Amino acid sequence: MGTTPEGDLYSLPTRMVELALAEQGWRAISLGNSLPLETLAAACGEHRPQLFWLSVSHIEDVEKLAAGLNKFGEHSDETRIVIGGQAVTLDFQRRLHSVTVVSSLSELAELANQIRPRPTKGSMNGSQHNGEKNGKSHELPSKNGHG
Repeated sequence: MGTTPEGDLYSLPTRMVELALAEQGWRAISLGNSLPLETLAAACGEHRPQLFWLSVSHIEDVEKLAAGLNKFGEHSDETRIVIGGQAVTLDFQRRLHSVTVVSSLSELAELANQIRPRPTKGSMNGSQHNGEKNGKSHELPSKNGHG
């Protein structure tokens, strides 16, 4: 599940993320674009996705977005919050402490496979979702990407 932050009207990057994750076997859902963080937090609380992406091509208020993302990430125990995009500069990344930053779609795909390994052909059935396979949940790597 994912979107772009409020004020970011670029829809193509988030659509590309949706397609890249679908290619990895995820049920990826784009919420559209330019949504406030409060809406994103509510969607995560309701749907409890394993992974939530934020494609960032434009930032209206760097301080507000960084603070909001950190708060969002701190309260998303079961959801890995992942951001990336051309507006995610090194300066912006230094302000973040509770989300995962990726620099490319291939890096996102690799992370997605760490969270939930891609099923082999024929192993996925309709009852498996939210990281469950044979009734067991996959353990998520820590938010900082270590261990």
